[in-house]
Amino acid sequence: MVPEDIAKYNLILYGTDETNSIVADILPELPVRFRDETIVFAGKSYSGENVGMQMVYPNPSNRDRYIVLRATPGSAGLGKFGLDRRAVPDFIIVDATLRYPDQSKTLTAGLFNDRWELDETSE
Repeated sequence: MVPEDIAKYNLILYGTDETNSIVADILPELPVRFRDETIVFAGKSYSGENVGMQMVYPNPSNRDRYIVLRATPGSAGLGKFGLDRRAVPDFIIVDATLRYPDQSKTLTAGLFNDRWELDETSE
């Protein structure tokens, strides 16, 4: 990724800090962490090989642009998650351990406030 792209565009990023160098660079500025098969978000841990997330957030490298981060720290891969087919809030974490394809259980979802922080009412 060249600096001109970061200056001009919103970014769609796939993967975690272990699989994507851009995610690794900006992760300290994001409200999410990845550990093995666990997503740590808003002080809560979501674990399992089928857990994945999607989040929109201001790009820490250019606050005039946004990132969309899609990540699965487990082995399931992003293809298992049907997130594109639903209205997605600012963040959503799902578990795709279901018998039926393209369905997943929402573990948490919500919106950031106007300062891109989590409201205590977000669940």
